[in-house]
Amino acid sequence: MFEKCHKCVGGLKCSDDYASLKSGYWWEWRNKTHEERYRDFIANLLAFSPVLDASSVKYSFPMPTPYRCPREESCKGGLDSLCDKGYEGPLCHVCSSGYYKQLQTCVQCPSKKWIAGQLSIIAAIAIIVIVILLWTSRRKKKKGEKYSLIDMFFSILKIVIGFYQVTHGLLQAFS
Repeated sequence: MFEKCHKCVGGLKCSDDYASLKSGYWWEWRNKTHEERYRDFIANLLAFSPVLDASSVKYSFPMPTPYRCPREESCKGGLDSLCDKGYEGPLCHVCSSGYYKQLQTCVQCPSKKWIAGQLSIIAAIAIIVIVILLWTSRRKKKKGEKYSLIDMFFSILKIVIGFYQVTHGLLQAFS
């Protein structure tokens, strides 16, 4: 107010003669006093008849530095640098309580009923596999084959564990 204009650069959104953050950017005020003084400055700018004393027409503290968020959808911008639901902390890159990180995205934790349902399905599949192995093992014993049930079970288990280790490693590498 009553001074030269400054170019609106890097992550700032300028309107009505003041700057705030664009969506996708995060900043942190040095302290509460700086933030409150800036809010007072904005309120005075937007007032119908602004106060014109020296401390009301100029914001004398440095503005915080805007940083681009790694996941732009998680940073809402504005004066408070709010984070989207499920995100918090610097650059809105930390998952809130009740959320977990899945490929750089915070996802809400499943309910206990959902987990119990999944475990029930896995147990049912395991029982079916064991029954099939027992059935085929008895047929092979009648035919005189040399591999036992336990050998077949461990070989299949080794293949399944190896598959999930590789899959998990790939997901971590590409995230």
